[in-house]
Amino acid sequence: MRALWKRVKNPCLLFMAWRPDLQVLRPIYGGRREANALQGGEQSACKPKHVQICANPQAGSFRFSRLQAVTAHLVSQGHHVFITNGHPSRLSLDKVDELVVIGGDGTVREAVAAICGQQKPIPLHIVPAGTINLLARELAEQVPGGAFALCHVARANTHIMTTCLSVGPDAAIIATLSEALKRKIGRFAYGVAAVRLLWFWRETRYRVKVDGKSFDCAALYVAKGRYYAGPWSFAPQADIRGASLHAVALLSGRRRNYLLFLAALVLGRVEKLKSVLRFHCDQLEIEGPQASAYQIDGDIGGVMPVRVTVDPGKIELRLLQVTGTGKPK
Repeated sequence: MRALWKRVKNPCLLFMAWRPDLQVLRPIYGGRREANALQGGEQSACKPKHVQICANPQAGSFRFSRLQAVTAHLVSQGHHVFITNGHPSRLSLDKVDELVVIGGDGTVREAVAAICGQQKPIPLHIVPAGTINLLARELAEQVPGGAFALCHVARANTHIMTTCLSVGPDAAIIATLSEALKRKIGRFAYGVAAVRLLWFWRETRYRVKVDGKSFDCAALYVAKGRYYAGPWSFAPQADIRGASLHAVALLSGRRRNYLLFLAALVLGRVEKLKSVLRFHCDQLEIEGPQASAYQIDGDIGGVMPVRVTVDPGKIELRLLQVTGTGKPK
């Protein structure tokens, strides 16, 4: 315990380490005295803000050192900082000027949903700490230098979607994924679930309605952002800053065609496949078996049917990276 105290150097963060199950924790930091103490008396030129940090200790690559570094950085700027250990959807953001999320894509999606429910715009800073971090990966590539980006998000029924949605085998893999195994072996848990799916293969058909037309398919992949399941992309022209959805429909439900699609995804050659249909739109509807699930940003969102639309509003997103020296940039 004494070693942990020396490492964390903050009673609040130590308490979070001791009680990771605690959902709401709102200690107040900030003010000029704390900032001067950290910076050796150096005055901050920026106007103090109320900044809410939402940290998810259960995220795949979460480190308390990142939380400590981000907190110290914000305090050094003279901001008043609140820390919450739990779900962003439970936050009250009425008095918050900016929101910082330390977690994976699921935590970020909850934070975006909370921001979209506010009457005022609240900038969102993302510190990637999940298993895959799709949105953070795209921000790092599309918006270099840590600048803010004005981004459109989509909605799947009532759920917010930031990067991707799919129905078919991939959604079935996520539905059967063992969270306990995921915590132990990370993204390799998806491979275990995929092997199980391929062994007990069963084709499911879906009906897609878009632009007044409809067609059947065995799987549908919808991109709001560029990346899917890691550093791969089936829609490299997709952009989180744009107001379009880019989709790929897998027309054949045979196991062989699904494996060919995965290979093409990894090799970046999805557009060469003859067994897929590619299109872009601003809304679409998917119908299928009632018990069939769809996934959003790597988590199960619900069951059929689902209507996907691009939200007309924009939100401010920024990637806040913690360097090897422990300093945010």
